[in-house]
Amino acid sequence: MPKRSNEFQKIVFAIKKHLASNATVTESKSLPDRITGKQREIDVYIEGTVDGETVNYSIECCDYKRRATVIWIDAMLKKHERLPTDVLILAARNGFTPEAERVAKAHKARLLKFENLKDNKIASLFKEISSLVGKTFSLTPTHISVELAASDGFGSEVVPVRFDTNVVDQSGNFIVMMGEIVRHICDLACRDHLILHGNESHNGFEAQWGVGSRPREKALYLEKIEPHVLRPIVTVYVLGSCKFVTSEFPIKRGHLGDIEVAYAQGTLMDKQATLITSKALNGEEKMTVIFGKSSNKLA
Repeated sequence: MPKRSNEFQKIVFAIKKHLASNATVTESKSLPDRITGKQREIDVYIEGTVDGETVNYSIECCDYKRRATVIWIDAMLKKHERLPTDVLILAARNGFTPEAERVAKAHKARLLKFENLKDNKIASLFKEISSLVGKTFSLTPTHISVELAASDGFGSEVVPVRFDTNVVDQSGNFIVMMGEIVRHICDLACRDHLILHGNESHNGFEAQWGVGSRPREKALYLEKIEPHVLRPIVTVYVLGSCKFVTSEFPIKRGHLGDIEVAYAQGTLMDKQATLITSKALNGEEKMTVIFGKSSNKLA
């Protein structure tokens, strides 16, 4: 059976993970029913240690448009009577009815509600920024060439190579295929520059990497068969196509208990992405990005 989840549950999971530095936090955890033995799913489960004893916190999340009622509270209390839950935390997106609060507190369940900040209240997270822009890109290398140094009677020249061309050391021992070097150039050498300067109007790229440009980098060679010589590689050049996609993440803010929260949704890499940032009472800020298939927007 697939794990269920909702966007409010993701917020609670991310914030608890930010706070629980010495505990294990799991979303959609399955626990055995003491009577039936069947697995029951818990929205968020925290396993920690207090005074040398293992303590388990089960968090159930209610994402109703209205306040959680005593009917939901009763259902959660009954569910956890047969589960290995030491502490039950009930989190409601829009708070609880007075009757629900009284019943939950009478059964020692802890309550957690989310409070949205109004538009005229500026929170410290992201301050006056109203939205973020997410950018993703993909690179498809199509042509590779290398500049070879003058050696063994051969002059300096630039020659095309294939992705499966072997690259060797000064003794002729195999080091890596050229395709791996190209992936390194695309994944690392180009990344920061393209994130800053690339946009959706770009459909091609070119990159180069100077061999030995960093301290302690090994010299690389191409092996020529006839006549047999090792040609030093000076520079690797890569040409290819690229695709950039940007999407806007409108920022919303609130409080989950005493924790300040900012969250936003958008699309990255063709997947729905939820960005969640929290600020604890000690001022520590943390951020999590959760990917999912859901296209539902946070209300």
